[in-house]
Amino acid sequence: AEIKNLSKEDVKTELDALREAMKAEVDALLTDEQKAELEQNKADHQAKRQAYKDSSKAVMIAILGMTSGQVSEFDTANQEARDAAKGLFEKAKNGDIDKDTLREGLKTIFATKNEKMSNIFDDNQLEIIKIHKALEIRMKKHKSGKGKMRGGKKGSKG
Repeated sequence: AEIKNLSKEDVKTELDALREAMKAEVDALLTDEQKAELEQNKADHQAKRQAYKDSSKAVMIAILGMTSGQVSEFDTANQEARDAAKGLFEKAKNGDIDKDTLREGLKTIFATKNEKMSNIFDDNQLEIIKIHKALEIRMKKHKSGKGKMRGGKKGSKG
């Protein structure tokens, strides 16, 4: 079949099949020792990511001076938003809702989460969060500008 005649679902199915075939071929090439090493690397990577998340959260709790009640409410609000988003993505995947409904649903979920967050923190904490977000955005913009020539070298005398 020509690729341009395939539906989105067909393309996904083909890609999944290709991925599985490639995985099987790689598996066939690896020794048991190499497979074990690969699994260990995956586990180490996941552990590092979790440790980073945990330490980031610990820093946030310390900097904001969060109470245990705030931590609990924060975790609950995040988990509810994650669960709701996951549910929406499942519906979209199954074809129960279209992209626009998904997008609107996600907007609602995040608006609800933001509202809950603004009720969890006091004004000083919210100010710190706003400053952090602004700095984060600046850093992302700065990083994305890497490698681009900045003006200033042209016409300078040596």
